[in-house]
Amino acid sequence: MRRLQAGSANFLICVGQEHKTGQHDAGAAMAALEGAARRRLGVEAIAYRWSAQNFRSPDLLPYIGKDVSGAYIATGFATDGLVYGTLAASIVSDDLLGRANRWADLYRASRVAPVKAAKGTAAETASVLKVVVQDYLTRRQHDALETLRRGVGSIVEVDGERVAAYRDDAGHVFVVSPVCTHLKCMVHWNALETSWDCPCHGSRFAPDGRVIAGPATEPLKTKTPPAE
Repeated sequence: MRRLQAGSANFLICVGQEHKTGQHDAGAAMAALEGAARRRLGVEAIAYRWSAQNFRSPDLLPYIGKDVSGAYIATGFATDGLVYGTLAASIVSDDLLGRANRWADLYRASRVAPVKAAKGTAAETASVLKVVVQDYLTRRQHDALETLRRGVGSIVEVDGERVAAYRDDAGHVFVVSPVCTHLKCMVHWNALETSWDCPCHGSRFAPDGRVIAGPATEPLKTKTPPAE
């Protein structure tokens, strides 16, 4: 929890539990956070709601500096942006000016640390395998497109093919491939953010398939919705 004063208004910023992108019920998570804020802090009105992704590297240290392509990057702050953002500015500016920086090597963006990263890499691999098995072998979605309510997205079957479908508040239907263009995992619907989220590596897509967040760079393939 953190206090914020904006002009004459005072706010409390309340943060909920961490969840992996695409592997949680975003609406239920937000409802739980709001309920806790009302019960424990006496909060009466919610002014703003949002969620964010907190990226972590396999060895839990940010990547700061030039990557293998020569581009400057600063990522993997894992909610410590106030500290690492300042550090990144120092490291990158020193490099641009040709000055030595005592932290540059520790956080270098091109590093490979297999020993330190082994535990994190193994956990991520297990997580990816679990959702792939669930989505492709265990979960069988047979909902019909015509039963899709307004404001709802779901994996449905159209002519025997699984597709990702969303019906907006005006009744317009968006139908796209449910297969993430990064490494072919199955996307999940995020009702809170109105997006398709990949549970494997965190890519996010708009209802019409446009990329919202990487690592995917290509949109979900558009499908032609059948006449209802």
